[in-house]
Amino acid sequence: MRVPKTIETKETRISMRVDPYRKSVIGKAAKIQNTTISDFILENAYQTASQVIADETQVVMSEEQFDYMCKLLDSPPKESLKRMKKLLNTKTLLDD
Repeated sequence: MRVPKTIETKETRISMRVDPYRKSVIGKAAKIQNTTISDFILENAYQTASQVIADETQVVMSEEQFDYMCKLLDSPPKESLKRMKKLLNTKTLLDD
């Protein structure tokens, strides 16, 4: 996954302490991938962070689940419609 390019790129430093064993393992993995420890850590942290964000923002479902959800949305219970209309027509603190 590539980082989006911007017109003006500013870099900032991230520092951390690590025990010798973990640094050795990370260093070996970076060497296997023919990259620096910094680039290895940055790329893997970025990929993991992107996945965490995607997991929180994207809903994944099967075609059957999607069809079922659409049917529910297309025919909500009438009581829910009454409550929704009341909610949409009631003034809130944000309306002032």
